[in-house]
Amino acid sequence: MIKKLSIKLRLLFLTIIPILAIVFLSVSMVIETIEEKSVLETTHSRVIETEALAKAVHYLQIERGLSVGFASTKGKSNGEAIPSARQNVDKAVDELKNIYDTTKGDATVLNAFSVLAQKRAAIDSYVMSGAETGTYFTGIIITLIEATTLAPSLIESKEIRNTIQAYTHMASAKESMGQIRANLNVAFNKDGFAEKDYFAFLGRINTYDVNTRKFNNLTSDELKKFYKETFTGEAVSRTFSMMDIAKENGMEGNFGIDAKVWFSNVSAAIDLLRDVELELYRIIHVSIDEKFDEATSNIVQISTAVGVGIVLFTLFILYFTKISITTPIESFKDTLLKISKNNDLTIQANEEAPLELSQMAHGFNILMGTLKDLIDVSKQSSSENASISHELSTTAMGVGENVEKSVLVIDEATKKANSIKDEIAQAISDAQESKKEI
Repeated sequence: MIKKLSIKLRLLFLTIIPILAIVFLSVSMVIETIEEKSVLETTHSRVIETEALAKAVHYLQIERGLSVGFASTKGKSNGEAIPSARQNVDKAVDELKNIYDTTKGDATVLNAFSVLAQKRAAIDSYVMSGAETGTYFTGIIITLIEATTLAPSLIESKEIRNTIQAYTHMASAKESMGQIRANLNVAFNKDGFAEKDYFAFLGRINTYDVNTRKFNNLTSDELKKFYKETFTGEAVSRTFSMMDIAKENGMEGNFGIDAKVWFSNVSAAIDLLRDVELELYRIIHVSIDEKFDEATSNIVQISTAVGVGIVLFTLFILYFTKISITTPIESFKDTLLKISKNNDLTIQANEEAPLELSQMAHGFNILMGTLKDLIDVSKQSSSENASISHELSTTAMGVGENVEKSVLVIDEATKKANSIKDEIAQAISDAQESKKEI
C-alpha cells in the first residue's frame, strides 16, 4: 500500500511527524501550565482559609480582652462592648464555615467553637473567672493559629509560602499582644500582678519580640515598609509606654493606669497590626491574581502560537516541497510523457532542479542524446545498405537475364545436336541396310 503512494503523499506524511512532535511538546507545555494553574487554585483556597482564620482570631482576641475584663470585675467593665464583639466573632465563624464548605478543606478546626455558647453563658453568669476566661479563649486562638501554620507546607509557590509563613509570625506576635492586653487589663483593674501573671506577661513580651523579628526577616520589603509606616503613632507609643510601666513596677503594682485607657490604646495598636495582616493578604491576592493571569495568558499564547506555528510550518513545508521536489519531479514526468507521446528525442529534461533531480535529468539527457545519435547512425547505415542492396539487385537481375539467354542457346544447341545425332543414327542405319543389300 505504501509503495503505491505518490511522492506528494509520502512527503506530506513526513511533514506530519515534526508537526506531531511540535503538537506533543506544546500540549505538554499547556498541561504543565494548567497544572500550575490548578496548584494556584489550591494555593488560593489555602490562602482564603488562612485569611478567614486570621479574621476569626482577630475578633476572638477582642472578645477575649473584653471578656477577661468583664469576668475579672464581675460585670463592672466592658459589659456594653461585649455584645458587639461577640457578634463580630459569630460572623467571622460563619464566614469560616462557608469558606471551608467552598474549598473542601480540613474543617476540623471549627470544633474549637463547639462549646463557645456555653462558655459565654458561664462568663455572663460570673461562673468563670478572668483567668479561666482568658485560658479558654487563648486555647481557641492558639488552635486557629496552629491551623494557619500548616498552610505554608501545602503551598508550592515559594513567594506565597514565605508570605504566609510571615503571617503566622505576625499572627503569633499579634496574639502575644492580645494576651498582654488581657493580662494587663486584669492587672490595671486590680492595680497589681499576681506572681504567675507577671512572669506570664514577661514571657509574652519576649514571644512578641521574637515573632516580630521573624516576621521582618521573612516578609517582603514592600510589606516590611508598610508595617513600619503603619504600626506607629500615639496609640502604639502609649501602649508600649504602659507596658514598660507594668514591666518596671512588676508585682508592686501602683501603676496609676486606667484599665479602660489601656484597653482602648492597646486595642488600637492591635487594630494596626490587623491592618498589616490585611495588607499582607492583599499582596498575596494580587500575587495569586497575577500568577493566574500569567498562567491563563501562557495557555492562550501557547495555544495560539502552536496553532499559528503549525499552519505556518505546514505552509512552509508544502511550499518548500512544491518548489524543491514536487515541481521538478512533475516537470521531469511531463518531459518523459511528452517524449513518449511525440517520439521526439530532441526534448531535453530541465536540469535546473535540486542536486539529485538535476543529476537524473543530466543523465537522462545524455541517454537521450546517445539514443538519438545511435538512431541517426542506424538510419545512415540503413540508407547505405539499401543503396548497395539496390546495386546488387540490379546486377543480379542482369546476370539472371544472361543466364536465361545462355540457357536458351544451350537448349537450342542441344536440340540441334540431338537432331544431328538422330540424322547420323539414321544415316548409319541406312548404310547398314545398303551393306546388307550389297
